[in-house]
Amino acid sequence: MGNKKGRPKKEDNKVFGYRLRLTKDEYERLDNLSKKTGETKIDLLLEGFKMVEKLKKIQFMLYITGEMC
Repeated sequence: MGNKKGRPKKEDNKVFGYRLRLTKDEYERLDNLSKKTGETKIDLLLEGFKMVEKLKKIQFMLYITGEMC
């Protein structure tokens, strides 16, 4: 059995795929931001998800403490 060929497997394989449908305007905004920041589109989207999660947690905490009307 000869040497294995191809790329070595990573420990943190991304096994789930998800297709995201964007309008032309949304895609252009994401593309422009990616070019301006030098970050990949997926990194920007994942960072956005994290920001929304944090915001929702803050809103929930404010709601349950009665500080949010």
